Amino acid sequence: MPKTTENSRPVKSSAYKKYTAKLGFEVDKSCNLKLLDEVIDWWGTPYKYGGESKSGADCSGFVQMVFLKVYDKKLPRTTKQQYEFCSKVNKNRLKEGDLVFFETGGKGISHVGIFLKDGRFAHASSTKGVIVNGLEEAYYDKAYRGGGRVE
Repeated sequence: MPKTTENSRPVKSSAYKKYTAKLGFEVDKSCNLKLLDEVIDWWGTPYKYGGESKSGADCSGFVQMVFLKVYDKKLPRTTKQQYEFCSKVNKNRLKEGDLVFFETGGKGISHVGIFLKDGRFAHASSTKGVIVNGLEEAYYDKAYRGGGRVE
């Protein structure tokens, strides 16, 4: 009998391999497949400042839309507002679905992504669109400013 997730959707082990190959971390039954499906669905969406659709999105627009679809939670629109909206979380205590914030332009919090697992996070990159990167990558490690949890 196939494995099931929290939402009782059958999942075959080969499906885990599909996620693992795309996202760059081991996907198993503990993962929120609804979140991962949504991230993959947005994958490659081009960056568009002020955008919040699959035809173009900025980082906070992407986060806002994913949270609405996956968690049925409305977040504030801007990165700074999302940062203020969250309960702060230490980097070593990040959980799937937490937000990760960065200072990329020298003017305070300016970038946000969604933590997935094993140091990986989904975000709308200004150069590559929606993609998954690692917090340990030099650029993101240096720019990291904190994690946040939406209650």
